[in-house]
Amino acid sequence: MATGLPDYFSRVFSEMLLQFTDLQDTPGSYVGKANKNVRVNAVESGLEFGGAYFDAGVDADKGAAGRKGRVWWATDSKILYWDDGTDWVEILRSEIATRLASLAEKSFLSLTNVNVDGVHGLLADDQHVLDSEVLALFSALTSYPITITPISGALGSGNTATGYYLTIGKITFLRVRVHFVDIGTAGGYIFSLPNTAKGGAILVGRENGVTGKMLHAYVPFDETYFAVQDYSGNPAIANGYDEFFSGCYEHI
Repeated sequence: MATGLPDYFSRVFSEMLLQFTDLQDTPGSYVGKANKNVRVNAVESGLEFGGAYFDAGVDADKGAAGRKGRVWWATDSKILYWDDGTDWVEILRSEIATRLASLAEKSFLSLTNVNVDGVHGLLADDQHVLDSEVLALFSALTSYPITITPISGALGSGNTATGYYLTIGKITFLRVRVHFVDIGTAGGYIFSLPNTAKGGAILVGRENGVTGKMLHAYVPFDETYFAVQDYSGNPAIANGYDEFFSGCYEHI
């Protein structure tokens, strides 16, 4: 019964020492297969080495589609692709990359040093109009020739007022400073707007020179001025008062 056992054990032992590449249904070499995955071949008859099912690199290096389930992250275009077995399908795109691509599609040869003027100029060349509301978002407030007028009596000299505004669509954002040196006989005052307000509106303010009181400025319906009062509804005017207002309103 023991006849042939040494040969049997020799064969078993030798087969235990076989390499993966020695099997009949596996690749015959590891050469050039670094960082590759093992997968079932297309005809399902054996194993082969293939690319990683999740890999990354520049968009152009993802190669042709055809191995369903692969995922590729394009480090340059910031797009995540999925191989559906026939085509590479875009499944995720970085929002920043999308916005840059949107600009690039408008014929910029390069996105280097792209700014508002460049975008506006290009669209103008293409017979497009860039909304003034969009350009306004990139703008600073503009000064306007504000005037202060007493409700009664007369103002003395040396009083100053500065006003700045920004209009986006039908909304005007306003910042005003009024500094009184000599109010004379004035009892209350109003200050002018850069345009006509639609309906009523209120600005919030503060007196910083003397009292530190909260103020408000209100505009009657469809007028071009704000009337100023303190929080108690009294005229906010006195020598040394330094008043600041800000807010927004709809204009006609």
